[in-house]
Amino acid sequence: MRVLVTGSSGRLGAVTVKHLCSHGHDVTGIDEISAETTDEQIDILNKEAVLAITKNIDAIVHTAAIHGKHYELNYPREAFIDVNI
Repeated sequence: MRVLVTGSSGRLGAVTVKHLCSHGHDVTGIDEISAETTDEQIDILNKEAVLAITKNIDAIVHTAAIHGKHYELNYPREAFIDVNI
């Protein structure tokens, strides 16, 4: 199965990529930050880039997120909704 993992540079995303790969899936990891588990540096808010990368993908595991600590840093509520949902 071809699987796209968003937030693949994060703790949960990296573990998810490795787990899926170890079970024989063809995994593509995307994140804004470069990492061993990230194939493409893409902002998930960039609709054109996301549409392009999702061609021929069977499933998406969405682990990209803005966390509660960002709320304390005055991130707007809309940013949480846009990224997390």
